[in-house]
Amino acid sequence: VQLVYYALLLLLLYALVRGRRGVPFWSGLAMRPLPATQAGSALFAGVVLALVIQSANLLVPPPQELPFDRLFSSRAAVWLIIGASLLVAPLVEELVFRGYIYTVLEGVWGTAAAVLASGLLFGAIHFPQLHPGYFQMGLLCVVGIVFSWARARTGTLLASVLLHFGYNATLSAAFLASEQFRKLASL
Repeated sequence: VQLVYYALLLLLLYALVRGRRGVPFWSGLAMRPLPATQAGSALFAGVVLALVIQSANLLVPPPQELPFDRLFSSRAAVWLIIGASLLVAPLVEELVFRGYIYTVLEGVWGTAAAVLASGLLFGAIHFPQLHPGYFQMGLLCVVGIVFSWARARTGTLLASVLLHFGYNATLSAAFLASEQFRKLASL
């Protein structure tokens, strides 16, 4: 279902960028090359961001199991979620939030407001997965703001895509190393 949603979202985004703005899709969303050192820095920053956010989660755990946690019911489900979080989510979510929404907001409100608003919107779309973990919701808004800041700082969407990938890859690796994943083997 999520992959179908992402496919429809990409079609809509393509129509908006090509139709309304009349510019090539990738350049219209600020997808430009990034020097190798900056690309490596973005990936590494994603790792660090994930470690910081996970540390904060340990300090203030959610009040109960979150809806997102219930998705991890089998090893097959885990591998599907990890695959989507590494191969699909960083690109599609960044195209929408930092490619399109950020770009439009920056033109209207300026850079600082665009960073804040697109980051908060990114966090907000994840709220249903995190309710009632209000602290976790706030943390994901911070993550969205950091992704938006990377896009603003470098001028290319590729920076936030790599940052997002590094973040998701670190969370995925941590889950695969967890006791919760090992327990799934016995189910």
